[in-house]
Amino acid sequence: MVQSSHYAALGLESHDRAAVIRGAYRDLERRYHPGHVGPGGARNFRAIADAYRVLSDTSLRRSYDDARSREDDGALAARASRSPTVGARNAVVVDLSLREAAAPTSAAHEAIVARFARNFSGLGVPKSEAAECLFVRMFIASPLDGQDAVIRLYLPVLVRCDACAGHGATSLAQCRACDGQGLTANERFIAMFITGDSQDETSRDVSLVALGIHNLYLHAVMRLAPS
Repeated sequence: MVQSSHYAALGLESHDRAAVIRGAYRDLERRYHPGHVGPGGARNFRAIADAYRVLSDTSLRRSYDDARSREDDGALAARASRSPTVGARNAVVVDLSLREAAAPTSAAHEAIVARFARNFSGLGVPKSEAAECLFVRMFIASPLDGQDAVIRLYLPVLVRCDACAGHGATSLAQCRACDGQGLTANERFIAMFITGDSQDETSRDVSLVALGIHNLYLHAVMRLAPS
């Protein structure tokens, strides 16, 4: 399946124009190029460079978008054929937020938030920072015994400020919307599916690259419990 990671790798939306794509890449190049952060950043920068190579070329971008659309349609059809419940849109959707689940004043929570932020700000990135496991255990109350569930786990991200297009300033002054940082706090979700007939814990290892997060990967353990 074609992963929809190129836009996320650059912190972009699929409707962003060519000028915004160029600006996003230049920002990320300054922050993550191995020439600045050392050879340990080469793997992360390859994803950024590959995303820019595709999205900066009109023909390649069109082919990429078309492939994403076809694969998304195919995945939905395949899932519907395997599970009538999901195909009928009757699965329970459960929204969870990592930001709300953790104690906001704990040192561990602050360290995790800072690690998330480094992917987008480029500040304080250790030269040899490797991806670490983010372990999350979730118990989900299912309103109907045996009903499938889609878990949407929201994770903290920084997104390009709309007010200043990520520049940190307008033509007249520092951007007030982002305090001159060019980025604003937000959340994006990773979706995970769990079947209602699952009696045991279900675990998933999930890459977060599609959200622009390279220094963490998610190990989620989920269990449905009758409400």
